[in-house]
Amino acid sequence: MSPRLHNTAFNHLGLLRSYGRLETDQVDADVRSTLAQADSGGASVTIPLKRDIMSQLNELTPEAKAIGAVNAVILFANAGGHRGLLGDNTDWIGIRNVACHRP
Repeated sequence: MSPRLHNTAFNHLGLLRSYGRLETDQVDADVRSTLAQADSGGASVTIPLKRDIMSQLNELTPEAKAIGAVNAVILFANAGGHRGLLGDNTDWIGIRNVACHRP
């Protein structure tokens, strides 16, 4: 469902982006190559790779460090133009929202 959801949103917002799927059970050369592509904007990460992907990233958000897992990889460029990969974890937001909005 993710490609359909994301691509519909990109299209609706007029963004020239494409969300695809790379199914694998290991962080291998295909994963590293996909993230290194010049037009990569990042990636969503699912089980079983939420911990394994961490070794491939340049930085982690405080949330990803605290949780010990990554579900989002974001491409960034520093002031010198050097590209890097930032690992984040947004799972906690959904958990918090459910816990805070229980009847």
